[in-house]
Amino acid sequence: MAAASASLRQKLFNLRPPALRSVFSTGSGCLTGKRVARYIPEECKSYYFPDGRLWTTPENTDFLSRYGIEHDISRATVPAMDPETRQIVKKFRATLSFCPRHIIDPLYVKYLDPRGHPLGASQKAKWARWSKERPLWLICSVNGGPKRVVRLRAMRRVRHALYTALEESGYDKYGNGKGRCIRGTLRIHLNNALEAVSIPSHELGPPLVKLLEKLTSQTTTRGTAPKPSRRTSRPRAW
Repeated sequence: MAAASASLRQKLFNLRPPALRSVFSTGSGCLTGKRVARYIPEECKSYYFPDGRLWTTPENTDFLSRYGIEHDISRATVPAMDPETRQIVKKFRATLSFCPRHIIDPLYVKYLDPRGHPLGASQKAKWARWSKERPLWLICSVNGGPKRVVRLRAMRRVRHALYTALEESGYDKYGNGKGRCIRGTLRIHLNNALEAVSIPSHELGPPLVKLLEKLTSQTTTRGTAPKPSRRTSRPRAW
């Protein structure tokens, strides 16, 4: 009886899908190497290991590896900024982080649920299309506190400021330009929504575009953009 139970446990263990570890290296001098805190939504915590590995299906693992997409926001690092940009970012009470690869917004990791998600296939199709058509991904978040309408307005103003500055610099809102592009993921986290809505948002856009161009240029020149990895680790027992 004991032998049969042990055999059943082993079979169940072998059925668990692989855990995916993000692979990212910060070799560019334009990145400080200081990573932002990992954020995992409450509904996703059941399929994350303490070390940041994602427990998901082999199909999802292959998908992320194939398109070079990250699932862990902590893989983005704080960029080195000139005094002017640093002052403006501080004025908006914002925290910037950047990754030369595409990172999924933590709020959308739920579509990689190992138990499956009814909208998982359609969302992955969007990510696959965006990875080719949208070189620049933007994640905008804000601390809780003020009313939801204030938080949404703060994020909307920041996004609009960046998109406007990109268009004025010869790009579309997704970083596509003539013979050039801005590639990677920029995360803008607002620490105080009330202050962000009270400051003229147009001040933030141009310095961000200048910073993104610098990050893209140095990453491309040094060849430090990480390549997708197909390495997975064996899942742990329950």
